[in-house]
Amino acid sequence: MAVEDVVAAVRDWKSRVSNIQLYTDYYRGRHRIGQYATEAFLKDFRWVLENSRENLCKAVVKGFSSKLEITGWEGAGAQQSKQATDLVESLKLTKTFNLTHRESFRTGDGYVLVWPDNTGTLRPWPHLSRNVSVKSDPGNPDRLEWFAKIWLNEQGYGRVNVYYPGRVERWVTKNQLRQPSDVTFRPDLRANWPDKQSAFEPFSDTEDGWEISAPGLPDDRVPAIWLAHDAEEMGGHGVSVLEDVVPLQDALNKSIADLIVGGENFAQPLRYLMNYRAKRKIDPDSGEVTEEVIRADPTVNKILTLPGDGPFGQLDPPDATKLLAVHEAYANKVARVTGLPAFYVSQVTGEPPTGVALRVMSTRLTDATKETQTDFGPWWSELMELLGVPDVKPLWRDPAPKDETEELDEAETRKAIGYPLREILRKLGEDEEDIVRIMGEASASRGQVPNGGDLAARAFEAGVDPADLVG
Repeated sequence: MAVEDVVAAVRDWKSRVSNIQLYTDYYRGRHRIGQYATEAFLKDFRWVLENSRENLCKAVVKGFSSKLEITGWEGAGAQQSKQATDLVESLKLTKTFNLTHRESFRTGDGYVLVWPDNTGTLRPWPHLSRNVSVKSDPGNPDRLEWFAKIWLNEQGYGRVNVYYPGRVERWVTKNQLRQPSDVTFRPDLRANWPDKQSAFEPFSDTEDGWEISAPGLPDDRVPAIWLAHDAEEMGGHGVSVLEDVVPLQDALNKSIADLIVGGENFAQPLRYLMNYRAKRKIDPDSGEVTEEVIRADPTVNKILTLPGDGPFGQLDPPDATKLLAVHEAYANKVARVTGLPAFYVSQVTGEPPTGVALRVMSTRLTDATKETQTDFGPWWSELMELLGVPDVKPLWRDPAPKDETEELDEAETRKAIGYPLREILRKLGEDEEDIVRIMGEASASRGQVPNGGDLAARAFEAGVDPADLVG
């Protein structure tokens, strides 16, 4: 019975969901402004601060996730690669790849569940990490022991689906965790989630019952993959790229607040009147003594008065250029801490760098991307196997590509020293079908294979390896 796993999933989820929601909020621009502003300041400037932020968290996440692009699939033969390519197109998997990569960088973990849709077709379902808990197999950390989906339904009850190899068990809390009218998912509701076995019961809303099997799924593995970014141990949770960015984002927001205050002081200059002595007046009827008051519109200027005879003057507003320099410095700190080139988070002036210079400047990002490709590649291969295409691996876009002139010069050099045309075309980024066509046409032009281009295309459709056709 899986109720023990339900409780373990909820406890794990409750321990992590606060940080997950924090990173999600910062990515979306919902920042904590109470960290550096008093209640009096927020009373006047909250709306301005919330709407004048400079959100670098989204730029950081997309700076990393945009480098991960699957350009194709490599299998034992051309037909296998084509099956993988066709599956990507038919199920629109590119969106799945992008969503999961982004979630993995944003919160540290990205998940995809494979389960039949309402037509019975196996499909990948990307999941947000704020709704997921997983457990690795202790004997094989590269495999999952179970995958749990955790959420609140429309009636306000807590739902937990626990997925095992080939089946799912569905559970629900016995008591409501929120009122049905409150449809907003709030992480603070984790305090209301029970973590005792007696608080859950099997859930069934169809004749299928509370336990459902899925035909077509393997019986030896959980139908889900888990992309943990920069995990510190085998089978451990990943680390968000925003972990060290959030404090710097707060400091950046503070510099914006200082600019706002400085602008307010500039628009409302502080004037002073030294040695001021207010004139006194006696009311002839009541005998009360009143002092003359300097009339000033507080929305236009502020006046500081000191007793005595003296001059009238105005204090200079703060130097905005220094505040702007601080503002820019924090943006550069974000780049330095994360390993992103500065031009990802800040406007760079001057002549644009050359391709070689850009690759040097992006070395840390390139190395991190290649490491992530190595970590994520086997999981995407497992997803394809769950979907019915085994023994294929993703081909990734080069995170530090050369420009077209550099690539052509390199291709000429490879040709001169005897590299096969097939290898040269692969280096230039041609897909397998175009490589077959080009090689076929090249053979035809040399008289080796009549109508080589058409013949090569037909052979590709039949699943014949290009090397068997033209060498």
